[in-house]
Amino acid sequence: MLNHIEKSVWAAIVTYNSSSWIQRLIDSILASSIIPNIIVVDNASQDNTVEIVTTVYPEVKLIQCSENKGFGQACNIAMKYALEAGAEYIVQLNDDVKLAPSALSNLINAALNNPKFGILVPVNITDDGNEMDSLFAKELDKYHPPGFLSDYVLGRVKEVYEVPVLPGAVLLVKQEVLETLGGFDPLFFVGGVEYDFCLRTVISDWKVGFV
Repeated sequence: MLNHIEKSVWAAIVTYNSSSWIQRLIDSILASSIIPNIIVVDNASQDNTVEIVTTVYPEVKLIQCSENKGFGQACNIAMKYALEAGAEYIVQLNDDVKLAPSALSNLINAALNNPKFGILVPVNITDDGNEMDSLFAKELDKYHPPGFLSDYVLGRVKEVYEVPVLPGAVLLVKQEVLETLGGFDPLFFVGGVEYDFCLRTVISDWKVGFV
């Protein structure tokens, strides 16, 4: 059981005109086997994203930006708040994600059991849960994590496989990594920020892996 660690886990979400899918994401977080603190940083949405968050989820911390600061900088705002609130693990989530009920607990368990890993990413699957997301599978194919393909086919996957970088629709980051690297590069307005962050993490002698 991970109930003792829930208070130190934060889910961080950046929104921009996300009204079509933000409820699906937050509902999936609240239905998780561990329920983290949640912070949303809104990048000056022009739709009713802010209204949905404030009305439906009063327990969620919301920070409203007066202008669109870009994804990287908005992520840093969210993660800075979480760190100041005592976060040990921050899970950065894209606003169109839906979590499986066990996703967060699997990530936290893997982080606890593998302390040299500073970033962990869950395997991304399709909405129906029947197969791996095509973009995620394409990225895995670039790096050929040792043993994964045979383990996957034989149904004996390990808890964590090491890779240098992966797309970050969901990205668990340890407190120590953020404090060392200082967060995401704010120059990445949209896209690419997780690749840069993973590479800087590896250069700083941490490991990156997927669960």
